[in-house]
Amino acid sequence: MHTTLPDIVDYRNTSKSVRVASSVVTVWNYVAWTAGQVAGIMLVINTFTDISPVLGVIITYLVMIIFTMLGGFRAVVNTDSFQAILFIVVIGIIIPVIIFSNYDVGEIFRETSKIDGFYSVFSSVPAGSMITWWLLAPAGFIDTMAFQRIFAAKDESSAKKSIIYAFIMMILFGLVLIFIGIAAKVILPDNIDPASTMLLLVEKVLPTGLLGLLVAAVVGVGMSTASTTLLVCSATIEQDIYSVLRPGRKEKSKLKAHRILVLIVGLVSLILALKVPSVTAILMYGYSVYVPGLLLPVIAGTFEMKISDRYMLATIITGAVSAVILILMGEPIPASAGGLVLSAIPFVTGLLKGRKEVKNGNNDN
Repeated sequence: MHTTLPDIVDYRNTSKSVRVASSVVTVWNYVAWTAGQVAGIMLVINTFTDISPVLGVIITYLVMIIFTMLGGFRAVVNTDSFQAILFIVVIGIIIPVIIFSNYDVGEIFRETSKIDGFYSVFSSVPAGSMITWWLLAPAGFIDTMAFQRIFAAKDESSAKKSIIYAFIMMILFGLVLIFIGIAAKVILPDNIDPASTMLLLVEKVLPTGLLGLLVAAVVGVGMSTASTTLLVCSATIEQDIYSVLRPGRKEKSKLKAHRILVLIVGLVSLILALKVPSVTAILMYGYSVYVPGLLLPVIAGTFEMKISDRYMLATIITGAVSAVILILMGEPIPASAGGLVLSAIPFVTGLLKGRKEVKNGNNDN
């Protein structure tokens, strides 16, 4: 009957401190995720309209907050499904067809091949950035948005099939996006903002009607993702922090707290997005703390490893705090790498001590 990630980390349901610590790290990551969606919506508004991006995103975000507060999880899932289909059809099918129909694909690959290092990943991306992104890849294993869907599945078979189908779709869609990115290098002028590449490309190749449909889909995907992360944050704060510290409240009171927290978290994310305009930077701030703080504890909870609560807590605090310190220092080494390595020290110590206690017949936490 899990509903949040801290349910997995505190799998013995014996430690308030472990639950609260894992909740704080989870909430920080998904506040950053929510802010990243806001920054993305600002970029869309700025590209396609004359509306002030700040004013536009405030209006959009208020609509999204009210929608999330009133509609809840079911409304988010239904709109997610519709927007995902719209997005996949336009981006995954229509745009590639238009590129194939109007541009010489062979010429696109010949032109890009002339660019020094264009198809060499390691020459076009700094080594530090590459290491950081690979270290953040395990975040997929602790993706609370995915867990949220898994927990809501009607049975185990549905959950497993959905994960497999989603994984296949991500691979196919990733390949399509790579092709679109390569084509954009030739179709669009040089020296454009990489974050705006997709938006500028669709503006150039799509007719007006389809362009409007895509803009609606892109903003919708941003809003639905943000509403999902808002639900993750509000549920985690209410269940794993507020209810832990103030137990025994009625369901009606919990629902009211959820809605208030959606509003608060939404406003915090909006402020963060306005202060940190780079979508990538916001997401990196979130993941660089999230992975060191919770990757090892979630693995331990998933497989019910023999590690005491105090070592579980030490792992969370060591990973998250060290990552924050490295970020504040300007990351002399990638925060995710340093935090993960340091978090492994109390984690491995706790595992070895747990095995020793089991061997000696002592199962105390």
